[in-house]
Amino acid sequence: MMKAQTITKKECHETALGYLANRDRSDYEVVSYLISKGFLQDEVDEELEYLKELNYVDNVRYCEDYFQYAMKKGRGPVRIRLELKEKGIEEDLIQLTLERYFDNETEKKAALSEANKLLERGIVSNCGSGEEKIIDEKTLAKIGRRLTSLGYHGDVVYYIIGQLRKSER
Repeated sequence: MMKAQTITKKECHETALGYLANRDRSDYEVVSYLISKGFLQDEVDEELEYLKELNYVDNVRYCEDYFQYAMKKGRGPVRIRLELKEKGIEEDLIQLTLERYFDNETEKKAALSEANKLLERGIVSNCGSGEEKIIDEKTLAKIGRRLTSLGYHGDVVYYIIGQLRKSER
């Protein structure tokens, strides 16, 4: 019986290390993965504690890294919060990290940057002569929907749309 337990422990450890080989994972992701591979809850809990001792699994580091990754992808705080919740990160940790990375001004700058990227990609229609461009309501609506899907707060989206309207005058 002891030998079978040792083999299962080793298999659990090797499976966990293989899962962590490509990127960091949250506690929840590791536990879910190991359970889905057929390991018992006690084995999984023991393995998770061991991985934490080795600093292979660390939700604080994971949350920080995920925020940086998501911000580079242009995602807003609403979407980042939702994605981290789905990955099993505790609300308190998400809130602390969110406060560190996003205040109202930071969110506005990030949203404006994303709106400008959309405009540069050619969603803007030329109107009349030369370099003069006008942003029509349909385009503003597209930008608003895109910013919302990226996870920016509604008040920030409205602010950006307002700024774009002002800039075209």
